[in-house]
Amino acid sequence: MSSADAAHERLAIAAIENLKGTATLDKSLHADARVAAKFETLNDAGLAKLCKYPQIGAIDIADSTKCTEKGFHDLRELPQLQKLLLGKSNTNDKAVAEIGHMRSLETLYLGESKITDVGLAALKELDDLKSLDLYETKITDRGLSLLKALAKLEELNLAGTKITDAGVISLKEVTTLKVLKLTRTGATDKGISALEAALPKLNVRR
Repeated sequence: MSSADAAHERLAIAAIENLKGTATLDKSLHADARVAAKFETLNDAGLAKLCKYPQIGAIDIADSTKCTEKGFHDLRELPQLQKLLLGKSNTNDKAVAEIGHMRSLETLYLGESKITDVGLAALKELDDLKSLDLYETKITDRGLSLLKALAKLEELNLAGTKITDAGVISLKEVTTLKVLKLTRTGATDKGISALEAALPKLNVRR
């Protein structure tokens, strides 16, 4: 890494710390964007400041209730953002539509958010997405059929959702799946067994 690159990383770290966050260097991220930012809470104004630092490759917000589609629109400017984790999220379908433009995302946590099948459709262009968490959201069986567009999806958390065997069986088209969480869903042993037969390498946690 050049001295200029290192200086840019330090500026990104300083910006994160000025927003009362913590920053680390994550070698698992893209070499040009290995700064990982973690916040207890953040708002749209904070997201707008982060988008000025392309060295940021991961953002984890424990309480993202103050983040809206405006902030996520600004965040689209980060060219190598690989991880976005939004805890305690009010994220609705309009906000998810903005997230759907973050084409470099590989990990996305939307647990307990307000995403519906409409928002799920907006994620179909995330070609590099490997991990998607939809814990306790309102997505349905119909929405799950849209996930076949995610060509690299390996981990999916559907715990606490209302999905049934119909949705579970549709996941057989997501041939890249390795881990699927189905605790507290409407899926039955029959539906899960049918999926496991179609995807023998899949690890289903129920």
